[in-house]
Amino acid sequence: MRGIALERAWVGLLTVGRVRGYNEKLLFFRFVPVYRARREVGAMLSCMTLKIGKPCVFMTKSGCSYNGGRCHPVVDACDGCGHVEIYDQVRYCKISAEPASKWSMGPCNMATHAKTAQKVETPQKLNPLKASKRSQR
Repeated sequence: MRGIALERAWVGLLTVGRVRGYNEKLLFFRFVPVYRARREVGAMLSCMTLKIGKPCVFMTKSGCSYNGGRCHPVVDACDGCGHVEIYDQVRYCKISAEPASKWSMGPCNMATHAKTAQKVETPQKLNPLKASKRSQR
């Protein structure tokens, strides 16, 4: 195993054993250290379809691996976001390959322009019986 970088990982293992004084078999869950080959984190490949020259997570040696083989343009809800870049007069998101999916369940979690609604705290309701007991102390 020379030349291979190893890392220590903990794996959960379910074992069957006996405890002294008991006749029943019991299940034990314990963590066991194992050594495995360290995953190499290489540089991302550059996009060759739309954002030429930019590092892309979806780019492989055989081309773009994203659904449809290319990134989708931003939606109207992305107007004013800081993650929008323009390539060939079309606006694309730096974060998501399909911005419409980010907005489908509500506001995008990466949007720099969308403000989340702050909760207005209402005064807590007091139980009158407990309040009268507290005032007697």
